[in-house]
Amino acid sequence: MKKVAYKVLLAAFIFLLGFSFARLLPAANPPPKPQPSLAVIASAASNVSVMVDFENGKVTTLSAIPWHQGMTAFDALKYVADKQSMKLEYKDYGGDMGVFIQSINGIKDPKNKAWWQFWVNNAYSQKGASSTPLKSGDNIEWKLLAAQQ
Repeated sequence: MKKVAYKVLLAAFIFLLGFSFARLLPAANPPPKPQPSLAVIASAASNVSVMVDFENGKVTTLSAIPWHQGMTAFDALKYVADKQSMKLEYKDYGGDMGVFIQSINGIKDPKNKAWWQFWVNNAYSQKGASSTPLKSGDNIEWKLLAAQQ
């Protein structure tokens, strides 16, 4: 009887030792990490943001503009203008020049020495606003300036 009890205790000890040791090893199939929902990913990844700096201490920013395939910097600015009840004056020159913004919310240079310029992701645009396609997540900044800065 002592031999049987000894073997049972030894087997239990070995089992517990093996179980404890196995918990120290990395799991072959670790539990999955929580992932953000597809809705959260889609909403964050399918927006652009626009900042309009009026150079008078007033800055208008919209950061959750719904992006869509084929969207341009001009489309995003029109969205901001609609949402903020701002008037846009512009002229379409066609081609790569595209739309030239003359005034945003009535603000323009009366001497025509400054014009509305824009940057996409901190890169100065070399094309007109309607010829500059946007990607999801882009940031567009508009400023009324006399020359590229």
